[in-house]
Amino acid sequence: LSVASALANLGSEAAIPTLLKLLEDEDSHVRCIAAKALGKIGNKTVTPVLLKASEDQDSQVRLAAAEALADIDSNVTILDLSNAQKG
Repeated sequence: LSVASALANLGSEAAIPTLLKLLEDEDSHVRCIAAKALGKIGNKTVTPVLLKASEDQDSQVRLAAAEALADIDSNVTILDLSNAQKG
């Protein structure tokens, strides 16, 4: 958890690979922090991964992913998020 928090505070694109791995962590809190950090970094290349995270079993992770997508202005619409959740 402290690694995820540290990377979130760093806000560097160098942290993206590690944050992507943390989005798959067993701990939903870690996944939330990772999604938020990716949104803070703002690199649009992570859009597909955040869309996948918007399907997470945990509602807080889904919310964090949706907020991250909005933060990076990825042009993802509510319809895209709805479709992602439907599978």
